[in-house]
Amino acid sequence: MKAMNRNRVAELAGVSPITVSRVFRGSGLVAEATRQRVIEAGRRCGYYPHAGARAMRCGRFNRIAACVVQYGPKGSVYSPNNGYLDAATDELAEHGYSLVFEPLHLAEAGDEFIEPPRLFSETAVDGVLGLPTGGLAPKEVDDHLARLGAPVVWMNRNPGECPVSVVCDEYRHGRMLARHLIDLGHRRIAYAGYGSPHYSATGRFAGIRDELVAGGLDTSALYLGPRPPQPTAMAERILDLSEPVTAVIAYHRGFQEGMLRAASLRGLNVPRDLSVCHFASAWEFELVDRPPTAVSLPEPQVAVAAVRALVELMDGKLPEIPAPVVGELVVGFTSAEPGKR
Repeated sequence: MKAMNRNRVAELAGVSPITVSRVFRGSGLVAEATRQRVIEAGRRCGYYPHAGARAMRCGRFNRIAACVVQYGPKGSVYSPNNGYLDAATDELAEHGYSLVFEPLHLAEAGDEFIEPPRLFSETAVDGVLGLPTGGLAPKEVDDHLARLGAPVVWMNRNPGECPVSVVCDEYRHGRMLARHLIDLGHRRIAYAGYGSPHYSATGRFAGIRDELVAGGLDTSALYLGPRPPQPTAMAERILDLSEPVTAVIAYHRGFQEGMLRAASLRGLNVPRDLSVCHFASAWEFELVDRPPTAVSLPEPQVAVAAVRALVELMDGKLPEIPAPVVGELVVGFTSAEPGKR
């Protein structure tokens, strides 16, 4: 910033020129109220900081790449990412960083890049937040990120596959839903999910199974289907059991909708004849007038914890690996005591 511009901004904001410089460098040493006053004064003066010049001077870009691994062609999206990315953007802004979206589109077969992202050909960020769609990220992605030399923190990825990953406590979530149904009086509980090495799939299944075992209940109705998931076929299989179930826990919204649809076609009332609950992203509750019974996954909280760990890494500190984050049980209209509305 030219001295004349800096002094003018300082005069309008009622602060020293040094404070103005700190604000536009993204320093955390300035109070929020003062920072907002300086930014507003800068706007009134027609001044906007030059990010390139600041990066050359300070060796920092004040930008973080959201490295989102997605299987499918360019333009494909995955709705649950929003819960992570929205919260990450807000938390990074509190630390003086902006978030740059870097989708990594991989072919369904072979884990090959449909088009290598610009992130792999130049260094223009201070750190990377990784988010693998469905929890999957091939080793080639890790190799490319390692060559960048920037700190990396992952969200929702198997912890054993990377140095720092912040995850949901899916085992506890499974136990929460199973315990809710047991407390309502259900004794024949099914699970509609699919087999996957991702921690969310293994954790949810193990939590449900262990809670049923602890309650002395049968686990024979806990089914794992193939990947890609087949919700309709799974629902039909569960409803065709010789010993009927009174409640079903679904892996995600797709399986939940499959169960609701299959129950309706057979004339079963939810929740009088069949309670149905699932694991849900927070955004799902905004789409319905009446909330279903579900565990609201703590995606925003995971993102905040991941950002804080990344900031520590960029500051040269070794962060403690955050503990798995626990979501909230939402009791809605899709569960009730057996035989009751």
